[in-house]
Amino acid sequence: MRFWGYRVYVCEGLAFLERALSVSRNVASVVRAQALHDAGFLALIQDDNARAEAFLRESQLLFREGGDKAGMANILLLQGSLAMVKTSYKLARRLFEEALAIYIEQGDAQKISGTRIFLAEVAIAQGDYSRARILMEENLSSYKTSGEKYSTALPLFFLARISFFARDDLVKAQSLVEESLDLFKEMGNRRFVAFARNLLGQVLFMMGEISRAHSTLEASIGTFRVLKERSATAEVLIALGRLARLENDYEAAQASYQESWDLLRTIGAKELSISCLEGYGEVLVPQGAPGKAVQLWATAATVRAEIMAPMPPVYRTSYIQAVTTARQLLGDEAFRSAWAEGHKTSLEQVKL
Repeated sequence: MRFWGYRVYVCEGLAFLERALSVSRNVASVVRAQALHDAGFLALIQDDNARAEAFLRESQLLFREGGDKAGMANILLLQGSLAMVKTSYKLARRLFEEALAIYIEQGDAQKISGTRIFLAEVAIAQGDYSRARILMEENLSSYKTSGEKYSTALPLFFLARISFFARDDLVKAQSLVEESLDLFKEMGNRRFVAFARNLLGQVLFMMGEISRAHSTLEASIGTFRVLKERSATAEVLIALGRLARLENDYEAAQASYQESWDLLRTIGAKELSISCLEGYGEVLVPQGAPGKAVQLWATAATVRAEIMAPMPPVYRTSYIQAVTTARQLLGDEAFRSAWAEGHKTSLEQVKL
């Protein structure tokens, strides 16, 4: 499992596990439960949420029957991850905290640190950057104390992500993400190398290093396309759309957002869908379609309120400028009318 996960041979790993599960007979329930857990994890990486949920449900039943608390905690982690994908952040946090309580009871330091990462992801999504930073600094401190060099890569990456989203220190964000990127490269983990490059690319274009940002993002999306990670590919496409808009290349920006939207419709990732609509709206205003932009923003704002995921501060300046321009172009009455129309439109009804 670690081999498939670290080397990102996800399709191969899942194929082997499904074959083993289909032909196995009279296997100890704990072994089958673990195989189902691992299959659920790999399906989750592939954005195959329905299949992941089925694997995890069966695995949970087997772990519960066997009284395996550690196994149950592992299932809770993946179920929390599934809830995160569905933007059910309150449920995700509860599941992660239940898992954390079991790991603390069992004194499993490695799993305690791993669960902090999941809790930090929830905190970042909900804009609670202070809590996320505390969780990652705890991990970083414990890893450095124990001399776990490669384990520091993830906390460094998330600390960079926090600094970027909060826009409190872009120079620090660049330093942290570059440090994590070097470690991921040493580990040979292509997947996290691509995640780090996506973040670094976004930091760079916010700092005005356009050429380097573009090549870094292209390297990231190339890996994600090979790995067939749809949500990660969609996320980089949104970043490329923002970059193209910054360069006033509206045709390229629209193409990136459209491709991202088409991917997001297949996997139902709400928070990324919101970001896609917000960015696409910023492209529409200088293209002479402020009314359409306002409708998209209203739909996005409505969903943000529903899932309690505020817009990261790093994106607010350009968004506010675009909204202000759209209001000036439309006038207050037409602006309110377009907003009301978008407020009534669901994500499923939106067409770019």
